Amino acid sequence: MISLPLALLLSLDSFVVCIALGTFVSGRATRRRLVLAFGGCDALATLAGAAHGSLATIGWMGNAGPALLGVYGIAVLLAGWWGRAVAGDRRVLFALPVLLSLDNLAVGAGSTPGVPTALWSAMAGLASGTMALAGLVLGEALTRRLRMPAWTLTGTSLLAAAAVLVLA
Repeated sequence: MISLPLALLLSLDSFVVCIALGTFVSGRATRRRLVLAFGGCDALATLAGAAHGSLATIGWMGNAGPALLGVYGIAVLLAGWWGRAVAGDRRVLFALPVLLSLDNLAVGAGSTPGVPTALWSAMAGLASGTMALAGLVLGEALTRRLRMPAWTLTGTSLLAAAAVLVLA
């Protein structure tokens, strides 16, 4: 069945970005909300894409998320350089799951891989939430091991994540 590998592939953006976010996001409540946001946005985007059904009109959106993520990474680096804490701004932080769900919107519009649409959307959301949690835990562990300012690690990680997502 192709749907599970595809769901895991689509959730890699959540994992990679949450590694970067895990370097500065603290508190169980915020982490829980982020995991739910990543999973929920990917599930809803997949469902919305399947309901829309036309890949031709929204297929370009899959590339918008990584580009905007790169811009955010540059903003974090510049803000850290200038001594500001933009990285933790909740408005931007919770916009990331929405931006990164655009690939699920495009895939949902292409087709659902041999399973009912609601089940496929739930699988995509669960995979994304699980991968987001794994990324947050890994990012926190990296922060403890590496001795550098959080903004440097976060900004660099976000730029690396954008590059990986563009090349994938």
